[in-house]
Amino acid sequence: MNYADEEKKLIINHKNRVVNQIQKEKEIENDIKDYKKKINQLKRKKAACKCQKTKSKKLISSIVCKKFLEECPDDIMGLILNKLYKNELDSFLLYYCDKNIINMTCLVNKKFRTIISERFNFIKIIPENYLNHKILLIPFQSNLCNKIDNKILEQLLYIPHKPYGRSLIHLFVRNNKLDIMKYLVSKFNNLNINFPTEVDGWLPIHNALWFNNNLINFLINLGIKDDWNFSNGTNCNFDDIYHYIGWLKIYKKNNGLIDLNLDDFKQNIENNKHKIDLQTKNDYEYLIKYEQNIVYLISKIYKYLNDKINLIHSFEIL
Repeated sequence: MNYADEEKKLIINHKNRVVNQIQKEKEIENDIKDYKKKINQLKRKKAACKCQKTKSKKLISSIVCKKFLEECPDDIMGLILNKLYKNELDSFLLYYCDKNIINMTCLVNKKFRTIISERFNFIKIIPENYLNHKILLIPFQSNLCNKIDNKILEQLLYIPHKPYGRSLIHLFVRNNKLDIMKYLVSKFNNLNINFPTEVDGWLPIHNALWFNNNLINFLINLGIKDDWNFSNGTNCNFDDIYHYIGWLKIYKKNNGLIDLNLDDFKQNIENNKHKIDLQTKNDYEYLIKYEQNIVYLISKIYKYLNDKINLIHSFEIL
C-alpha cells in the first residue's frame, strides 16, 4: 500500500469518528432530557410529600375556573350567560346552533344546566334519521332575560311568515306532520287551529283538505269553524267551508284524489264546534312589538323547516 492510500484511510477513519461522535452527542442530549423529566417528577413528588403543589398556568386556570363555578352566585352566573347569549345572537346561524355558546355551556356541569334551564327556552328539532344528523337544540330568551311562559310560547306557532303569511302550524299541517301536531296539542291544550294565512286566508283544515292528508279528522275533532271566508288563490272566493269542499270535489273528481263525504263532514264539524270556544286567542302582535329577537329567530327556524320539512321527525318547544 503506498502513502497516498494510507492517507486516504486515515481521512476516512477520522470522518467516521466524527459521525460517531455526533451520534453519541445526540444520544446524550436525549438522555439529558429524560433525566430532566425524571428530576422534575421527583421534585413534584418531594413537594407533594411536604404538602406543596407546583402549578402550571393550565393547572392554575383549571383551579380558578372550578372554584368560580363552585362559589359564583347563581344570579351572577345567570347575568354572564345572558351576556354571552346576547353577544352571539346577532351572528346566530341555525345550521351551526349545536356550536351555540349556551348549548356548549350546558355540557360543562350540572350547575350550568340548572341555571340555563331556569333562564332559557329551547326549540328541539329532530331529523328523521338522527343517527346520521345532529339533533338541533336552539336556545332563545325574552328581552327581559327570562324564560317565556306557555301562553307566549304558543303564540310563536301563529306568527305569519313570508311570502304567503303561513304559520308554523300551517307548515306542519300542509306537510302532513300528524305526530308534530299531536305533540303541539298535548303541549298547548287549547291550541288554535282556526286562524288564516295572511295572503289567501287559508285555515289549516284548508291545507289538510287540499293535500288529502291524514290530519283532516284530527283537526275536525279539535273544532273547526264553518263560517269562515277565504280565497283559493286570487280567483276563487268561498263563503264557508262547505262551498269550498263542493268546489274541491268537482275540481279533483277526475283524478280520484279526494274521498270525502260532505254530509259526514258537516256532521263531524257540527259535533265538534263547541271545542272552538276552548281555543286561545291570537296575540302574536305582542311578540312582534316587544320580542323582535325571538320573532327573528322563529322566522329563521321557519325557513329552515320549510326547506327541510320532509326530513324532520319532531319539533318541540321546551
